[in-house]
Amino acid sequence: MKKYYLYSLLFIVLTSFVQSEEEEVYPRILHNSFAPGEIMEFRLNFSFLTVGKAKSIIREEIYPINGRPSYKIDVYGKTSGLVDWIAQVDDQFGAYLDTSSLLPHKTYRNLKEGKYRRNEIVFFDHHTKMIEVVELDQETRKYKEPEHFFSPEQNMYDMFGGLMIIRSVDFKKVAVNDTISIDAFLEDTF
Repeated sequence: MKKYYLYSLLFIVLTSFVQSEEEEVYPRILHNSFAPGEIMEFRLNFSFLTVGKAKSIIREEIYPINGRPSYKIDVYGKTSGLVDWIAQVDDQFGAYLDTSSLLPHKTYRNLKEGKYRRNEIVFFDHHTKMIEVVELDQETRKYKEPEHFFSPEQNMYDMFGGLMIIRSVDFKKVAVNDTISIDAFLEDTF
């Protein structure tokens, strides 16, 4: 009976130091600089004129994406005033970020900038390091064949995950002239 307890104790001690595959793929990022339900509004001014507005929303609901709890973040940006007549911008971006690692599972962009249009959805598979980009054909209004990219790094962020990582940095521990690097993917570029 003593051997049983000894082996059980030894097993518990040894397995408590083994990192699971999920923890390797989705490393925990401690953060308290934002929370579900957060809404931030911005104004872009040029001199005394407001030329644009933006709004960022972290949805209160936690979404199960790829079997993992995820934040949903939406950002809306729009020109305003006289600039809206000259160079109209009406963009919507969004991301589903893992609540533990802040890695993206899925992102999307719906861009309307003058005559330029781009609608895309990006899927991140952090286990295989594959990224799939699906873009809407503006003429047929059907999605094109997906493009696939192999991530050169294990933990590849998008711009939202990167921004949330920056928001999570304890700047008291960062020295002047230190560099903070984040591996990120946008459109077709790492």
